[in-house]
Amino acid sequence: MGRKAKIPNVDPKQYTNIDLLNDVAEKVMHEFPGSVNILLHMRCEIPTTNGYIDVNDDQSVMEIFKVYQSQLVINVHVFDIDIILSHQDAVIVDKNIVNDKENL
Repeated sequence: MGRKAKIPNVDPKQYTNIDLLNDVAEKVMHEFPGSVNILLHMRCEIPTTNGYIDVNDDQSVMEIFKVYQSQLVINVHVFDIDIILSHQDAVIVDKNIVNDKENL
């Protein structure tokens, strides 16, 4: 089982997908360096079923609040974290070689 983090004092009427992404980044992903882009897949359990809601837009966040309307805790799971480098180390190019032949 992975780590758990609580996001307190969420207003269901004003909470958006961007708010959720920011909260997840702050609470769970602070150990990643700032020089990487991170692609997330978030899902929320549907109570009393084996189903999940993919959390990928404002509509799905609103759906979560409808499903969990009488509960105080909503479990959102973060899966498939892909790290994409936002910059690469400088590539050294030998300007004296063109088409595999050395310029004199």
